[in-house]
Amino acid sequence: MKNIQERLGFGRIVIAVAIVVIVVGVAWYNSASKAGAAEDVGRLVGNWSGDSVCVDRKSACQDEKVVYRISGYAGDPTRVKIQADKIVDGKPVTMGVEDYRIDHELGVLSHEDEHGVWKITVNGNRLDGTMTVGGAPFRRLTLKKDE
Repeated sequence: MKNIQERLGFGRIVIAVAIVVIVVGVAWYNSASKAGAAEDVGRLVGNWSGDSVCVDRKSACQDEKVVYRISGYAGDPTRVKIQADKIVDGKPVTMGVEDYRIDHELGVLSHEDEHGVWKITVNGNRLDGTMTVGGAPFRRLTLKKDE
């Protein structure tokens, strides 16, 4: 009988240690994920220049040279603010400032409003995006980070 009680006591200790290891591991993983997400945002912050090209040629859409100015939110690695400027006569003209959600696993920025849906993929120092309107491709974006 004592042998069974000793085994049960040892089993409880093993379970308690396993629970502690799991809790510490999850806390470390969440901390590392947040740090990685903050680093991702840090790499996005800055000016990105390139082309915004019309896909729907039947619309009034115009191809544009653009600069996207990306800034982060302190303490919130889940979103960034993007100021989109088109270049007219060599000068930036702001088209809008919007919040974009970040999917860190997929490396995608997204924004949806009454005009359409933007999905922008982060590829190192490049951003490749598409705006869809009513589910149909409307505009394609190719940007490179300014040094």
